[in-house]
Amino acid sequence: MQKCQKCSKEFTWKSIIKSLLFSYKPIKCSGCNSQHYVNFMTRIVYDCFLLAPCILVLTKWFNFYNIFGKYDLLVYLFWIVLVTCIGPFFARYHMEETKEKAKTEW
Repeated sequence: MQKCQKCSKEFTWKSIIKSLLFSYKPIKCSGCNSQHYVNFMTRIVYDCFLLAPCILVLTKWFNFYNIFGKYDLLVYLFWIVLVTCIGPFFARYHMEETKEKAKTEW
């Protein structure tokens, strides 16, 4: 799991889950109170992994392979739980510089 870029304190699994599930809210480091924001690629990959099985189930009308049969919804719910549990290990965050800080460096 990712660590804070300032103080190197590791983010908790719970805080990353909350961030991913509730509209990608920033994570506040418990050590130095710095804000870390979800990377754009993490958002794209996470959303694709969540939606891919749903899209495959919806397109089963176009193919004749009924892989899971009447258990499509159950398999999809299992997939959501699996991606949600594994997601924090692959999620990446970054710190954004504030405008005031960027101005003082120049």
